[in-house]
This record gives sequence, structure tokens and C-alpha cells, in this order.
Amino acid sequence: MKKNYLILLSLVCVLLLSCQNKLTQNKLNEMLSNDWCECLETKTTSFEEIISQKSYQCIESVIAKYTNDKKLYKNIIELVNQKGYDTALSEYEKERLFGNELGFTLLNDAVDNCLVYREALIEYKNFYINLAKKEASEKDMEGVDELIVALQNQLSSIEEISINDKQVKKQVSYYFTVYGVLLEYKNKPKLAVEQYDKAIKYDKNNHVANGFKKIISN
Repeated sequence: MKKNYLILLSLVCVLLLSCQNKLTQNKLNEMLSNDWCECLETKTTSFEEIISQKSYQCIESVIAKYTNDKKLYKNIIELVNQKGYDTALSEYEKERLFGNELGFTLLNDAVDNCLVYREALIEYKNFYINLAKKEASEKDMEGVDELIVALQNQLSSIEEISINDKQVKKQVSYYFTVYGVLLEYKNKPKLAVEQYDKAIKYDKNNHVANGFKKIISN
């Protein structure tokens, strides 16, 4: 009886250990976020580079490292297969979709999970706002007000139109982001958040608008 109990206990321990070591979506997201952030921290680059090409280069670098790790890659493929993608898609297409989802989650949560990215995004926005304030004359300030009114009129009419084209949606999302920054320039953060929300509505992958919103809200 005691021997059977020990065998059962050993089996439970093995099962628990295997469950702890099993790769989950959340674990992979956390790993990717940490490795990506570490990659950014090693780059002694400007905030503009971190926001633009360096952030994407680091994603590619980390994904390449994961792909070359045969054991990890096998576990990632298991996660891909669990996603229930359309069976008509090729394995490559499924992995590509999964990679895009990972990248979106990473960039969408970057402000919360990566201090160097958060600081770069704040610096990126404030640099242009402060530069505009420093160089602005009374005439320039009137010009900003005119631009805000023009954007209000344009974007109000756009919101009433049903848009299906993805590229047009991205462009509209960009305009809402610019509108939000202009409102921040005019010290209207609450109104700016509303525009960032609209930007995200038109393009859920607009991680810049999402980041700007989180910086104000947090």
C-alpha cells in the first residue's frame, strides 16, 4: 500500500512539474515582452529610433532567437495549433498570423511593461509639443486653433461615413492621433484621450495612440 502511495505521489509531482513548465500564451507574451525590452535597453539610440525602427528590429531579433531554439519553437507551434485558425491556411500563414498577434499584444502593452519604451514615447511626444510651444508666435497659436477646427470639421463628417478600406481607416486613425496631440498641446488631456480612443477604434493596431492614451490615464 505504501509503495503504491509513493508511486501515485511521484506521478502527481511529475504531472504538476510538467504543467508548470508547459508554455502558455501568457508565459510567451511575458517572455517576449521581457526579451524585447532588454533588446531596446541595449540600444544607445534616440527616442525616435526606439519608437520607430528599433522597436520592430528588436521584435524580429527576439522572434529569430525563439525560432532557432528547437524546443521552444516546438512549444510555440503547439500554441499556434491551439488557436483554431482556418484549416485552409498554410502552416506558414498560421504562424504569421500568430506572430502578428504577438507583436500587437507586445506593442499595445509596451507602455505598461517596458520602462525604456514608455520614456521614449513620452519624450517623443513632448519633444514635438514643447518645440512647437517654444517656436510658436501668436500667429502660430492661431494657426493651431485653425487646424484644430479644420480637423474637427473633417473628422466629424468622417465619423458619419461607413469606411471599409483598411488603408483609409489607418489614415483616419492617424488623423485622430494628430488631433489628440494638438489637444494635448492646448492642455486639454481629456479631449485628447477621446481622440486617441477614436484612433484606436479605426485601427486597433495603432499602438502609438494607445500608448499616448495610457500615459495620460496612468
